[in-house]
Amino acid sequence: MVTAETPVRGSRSTLAELERFRSAIHAASLDAAMRSLLLRKRKELVAPIDGTVALLVVSARAPLPRPPGDPFPRLRLRFRMEPVTTPKLAPYLLVQDAAGLGQFVQDGIGGTPGLRVLDQHGKVNHLDMRVADSLVMIAEAPHGRPTFPAMLHLYVPDADAAYARAIAAGATSVRAPIDAEDGRRGGVRDSWGNEWWFTRAFQ
Repeated sequence: MVTAETPVRGSRSTLAELERFRSAIHAASLDAAMRSLLLRKRKELVAPIDGTVALLVVSARAPLPRPPGDPFPRLRLRFRMEPVTTPKLAPYLLVQDAAGLGQFVQDGIGGTPGLRVLDQHGKVNHLDMRVADSLVMIAEAPHGRPTFPAMLHLYVPDADAAYARAIAAGATSVRAPIDAEDGRRGGVRDSWGNEWWFTRAFQ
């Protein structure tokens, strides 16, 4: 979360202040924020930022004292950008060939690529993969840092179909789906050592 509280001078300065966010925040949201500021009302806006949804909260507080002859009221603005769709807890997989794992999550698990950050050599410094209503973060292991596997669990409408999809994408079987007490469950292991378990919960 980035927080800043800066005195600015009325509408002209307000526009300049908002320019700092133009590269990241959709122009339509900036226009709405500007209108809100000029009306001196608190406004909450949702804007896409490189595949990540963020919350921009703009507050125009009570006017501050102004010098004689100054036609623009002095306003104190507060900006806060806070993720609202990213889960508060998400697995972070540190691997060799992060791009390959991202492709497997897309093909074999049904994930959707989001934010991708590459280094100067084209390797993945960070990759967000949306899976159902959750997020899996992936990165290339830095030099000197070991990789480590994880076990991930996903509720699915059809455990057999999810298992077969992962196998078709290159995973190996840990256990074919069987009926358990709480649902039908099976698991696979990907080429990076991670296990993925799929459960269709019994109603």
